[in-house]
Amino acid sequence: MRIRRRIARALAAVGLATAGIAGSVVTASPASAEPTIPIDWNVDATAHIASLGIDNTMTGGRFTGSVDLGDSTITGDLTLPASETTLEVLGVGLADVGIQVAPTGPVTGSVDLSTLTVELTSSFDIKITHLNPFGVDWINLVGRKCQTREPVTLTMSGPIDLVGGSTFSGEFTIPKFKDCGLLTLPLNLLLPGGGNTFTATASPPPAA
Repeated sequence: MRIRRRIARALAAVGLATAGIAGSVVTASPASAEPTIPIDWNVDATAHIASLGIDNTMTGGRFTGSVDLGDSTITGDLTLPASETTLEVLGVGLADVGIQVAPTGPVTGSVDLSTLTVELTSSFDIKITHLNPFGVDWINLVGRKCQTREPVTLTMSGPIDLVGGSTFSGEFTIPKFKDCGLLTLPLNLLLPGGGNTFTATASPPPAA
């Protein structure tokens, strides 16, 4: 049991897989043959947007969920803060772009206890909360409803590291966007496509 609990804590890294959202804790059903171990981990993540060649960093996220030791499944939710990145051309900042990932469901996955590796899948919408040209924060060229037409599906995997924090990564495809005003067409010519990567590191909160 001690070994299983140690493994379960490590599996918390599983939370990263989601690019995703809301905090809820899943508990075991009374009929569960094995214990369900709660997870509460800090998460830092980076999404690389291939078409623009930029990285969007999200720090201070949190994963809450659980590991079922009976069937080796993981379920939970990831909360990532809104973030901002700068769109540059030839070193000149053309616009500040606000990005938020919004979940469309919980993070689900499984753990291979023989190899201590995890695979997680999540789905989320990408919202562009603002696009301020030349850093002028009172001008928002995309309005308040700009987001992907359909959810992004992200599958991540990686080994569990009990010491240095567990890092998971995966690739995802950006769908087309909607409700972005006059920039809907330009954004759909620029952003959608594959080859984008998501990397996240999960670690337990520091001891009080």
